Amino acid sequence: MATSKITVDKIASSARNLKLLRTLTLSSTIDCREGSVVAVRVIGEKSTYNQLEDVHGRWMTLHDGDLVVGVLGKRRALHGYEGVMPESLQVGEVIQMLNIGGVMGRCVSYNPDVGKAFDLEVLGQVMVFPDFDSRQGVPAHVKRGAITGSSAPIKVPVIYVVGTCMNSGKTFAACAMVRALHQAGLKVAGAKLTGISLMRDTLYSIIMIVTGGLVGFSLLLGGRKFATQYVNLFGIKQYLIALFPLAIIVLVFPMALPGANFTTGQALLVALISAAMYGVFLLIQTKTHQSLFVYEHEDEGDDDDPHHGKPSA
Repeated sequence: MATSKITVDKIASSARNLKLLRTLTLSSTIDCREGSVVAVRVIGEKSTYNQLEDVHGRWMTLHDGDLVVGVLGKRRALHGYEGVMPESLQVGEVIQMLNIGGVMGRCVSYNPDVGKAFDLEVLGQVMVFPDFDSRQGVPAHVKRGAITGSSAPIKVPVIYVVGTCMNSGKTFAACAMVRALHQAGLKVAGAKLTGISLMRDTLYSIIMIVTGGLVGFSLLLGGRKFATQYVNLFGIKQYLIALFPLAIIVLVFPMALPGANFTTGQALLVALISAAMYGVFLLIQTKTHQSLFVYEHEDEGDDDDPHHGKPSA
């Protein structure tokens, strides 16, 4: 079994739990099974479906010659690619990129809207060294970063929401149920099973569930204390004015940069700009334009207690 050193350009989010560094040891013997982590070289260029999600959830454009780390697996997607696990794999063979999360296999069909899948030249099996100060590496596999299950799981009711394809409304329906159950006084925990290892889906689900739960909980508490609640339109406008530029700078602007990512210097600059913008917003909210955020209505549910708080929307 021959080994070699390599410095890769990109590491896919599907391999994030292994916490790999960019300089890796490769083996010429491929552990050909689902979940094995391999290094490949991208062949050719594409104008559609040409991005890879990295370990931080950022999307980066793939180019001819890029050295990439991904995970062997299979996929069936109506709007993307259908691929299977190779029965065997040797260094130098060609496989395909099956999804943005870095799952790789042999593509057997594709949706014309996304074009043919990226061809990938197999460079070798990524090796890891779990024992401290040991030179005896073992083939990297995603199960090494998996969560350990409990032998005595807690017995709670579970609701599964399934659909026939992507973007069919599964997450939207699940979030609606989470909000309704939470408003009914039940303790609810939400999770999304991303079988194809796309980190973006997990992040979006967390944002939707947490936001929905917080909004529902806030409305419930506000309604219980103040009965009728009014919307402060001027205050909402100020929040949006602060939120939109931050969202564009942090989420949209990186896609126009080389590699669809900030450099270390750019990231520090963006962090300072974001902190300054938030500081200015707090100054406006609490000092210079405090009147825009004051709750101006009281209803029959309010009492005469001078310490009775007045919410601001």
